[in-house]
Amino acid sequence: MTNFICPYCFGIPRDPVFLHCGHLICMKCGRDAIRIQGADNHTRDKGTWVPCPKCRAIYSANALDSRMAWDSWAKNVFNTINIDCSNECGFMGPPSKTDTHEVYHCKKRKLECPHFPCTKVFTAEEMCAHFDECTERQVYCKKCHLPIPFKEADSHDCITRMHKALDGIVLLIILLI
Repeated sequence: MTNFICPYCFGIPRDPVFLHCGHLICMKCGRDAIRIQGADNHTRDKGTWVPCPKCRAIYSANALDSRMAWDSWAKNVFNTINIDCSNECGFMGPPSKTDTHEVYHCKKRKLECPHFPCTKVFTAEEMCAHFDECTERQVYCKKCHLPIPFKEADSHDCITRMHKALDGIVLLIILLI
């Protein structure tokens, strides 16, 4: 609720305006601050500039007439909310951190096996174990050094595989000529 209190008069803002830093103040309080502090050395170029009482960001009389800071203020208020990770791992934080956590760091996020054609889905925790056991993962033949699916490692025929690889290269060369 403190986001809805004017930091000058400590009341609910009357004729509220949003500063560019995202803080909410009364129009009258902002103008009074500019009038009172305008005699101080807070002047820049042609206008009087006053620091926001909450974060010390500088604002001017022009900022009091602008409603463009709404987006900044809304984001500021939005990020004071804590939400739970949708993967039910126990993480709780502001929306931006929760989103990053869910996508990159959560151990309970769902991942599809990257070994084509395996389409199994696991949590990030379980994926580590599956990754080494997946029969579709690529390994290299110790004789011909070509990549082959792990499940074909025992039955792999190097000569047939090399012919297929060479046929593909020959076909590519013919198409390029």
